[in-house]
Amino acid sequence: MGGRTLHVGIDISSAVDARPTGIARYIHSLVSHLEQLESPPQLSLYCRASRFHRFDPGALFGGRTLRPLPLWLRGVDLFHATDVRLPLLARTPSVVTIHDLSMFERDDHATPRFLRKKRASVERAVRRATTLITQSQSVRDAIVARFSIPDTSVAVIPLASGLPLKSDRPIVDVAGAVRRLLIVGGPSVRKGEARLSPLLSYWDREFDWQPDLDWVGSGSAVDQQRLLESVPSAARHRIHFHGHVDEARLDRLYRECDGFLQISDTEGFAMPLLEAAERGCPILSIDSPVLRETSGGFALFFGDNVPASRESFESFLAADHRRGLRESARQHAAAFTWHRTAERTARVYTDAAARAR
Repeated sequence: MGGRTLHVGIDISSAVDARPTGIARYIHSLVSHLEQLESPPQLSLYCRASRFHRFDPGALFGGRTLRPLPLWLRGVDLFHATDVRLPLLARTPSVVTIHDLSMFERDDHATPRFLRKKRASVERAVRRATTLITQSQSVRDAIVARFSIPDTSVAVIPLASGLPLKSDRPIVDVAGAVRRLLIVGGPSVRKGEARLSPLLSYWDREFDWQPDLDWVGSGSAVDQQRLLESVPSAARHRIHFHGHVDEARLDRLYRECDGFLQISDTEGFAMPLLEAAERGCPILSIDSPVLRETSGGFALFFGDNVPASRESFESFLAADHRRGLRESARQHAAAFTWHRTAERTARVYTDAAARAR
């Protein structure tokens, strides 16, 4: 740009929500840390009209000026679609974040109409974007294979923990029995809730283990009731739904639990794994390439064939094994920072703008 500050438009529509999702936390953290860079780009924040009038977007973004996203966007050097969807752009170069490809890989977690729309959005983004961003090597490999595009057109930029770490607070004590497990992400078919019943039944039968489950995340009463009806009746009173909680409460829940349970494999990164690891919380996770990548492998993994994962469960219940995993996982999580994410994203902006000239 000849030394001129790059003017970047960013779609923050998916962050305009009173109860932020993982994608919303990504957008909030990215915008904040881009602005803190030594040589930050000039940012203009846009929100789709359908969401612009539902909340007060300016309040959600610290009073920053937000603009309704027009169908035909002009006046910026580059546009970043943070959740796949691109406006009509004339000749403006674009960067598109694709978080995962679950809409192609599974069809049991959403309506056919929703899946068709998501697939079409991803396909358009792949055709039109100057550069794609994703958050794990596993998802990049899947994008490259599915769409037969050069791997150089997809940048891998890992995220970081979405929950500020208070260093003066104690980490999780792993010396005792595992009595409470934490799950983050509202109950839904997409988030792997069908895995819970086989797990609870097997743990009870084989290990006489009946942990309480603290479940954090937005979910309707219908979602909660569906989940409770799917698990053994003897386990229902041990499932505690907390709904959406603020950062201070979530931090306490991580520190008060004895372990973190990840049952969803439809993830592009899974920030809660880093949040748990930072706080010394041992992780028991469904196995997937993305989750192994995010956790650095410093977790115990199980598959959908629950009995075949017996060794992982035995290790998780052994305090010495959990203690060893905890220290390795904390060191791994410390390497992820939002400053680094912002720096790498800014470099992608500069490269994409230069490529489009």
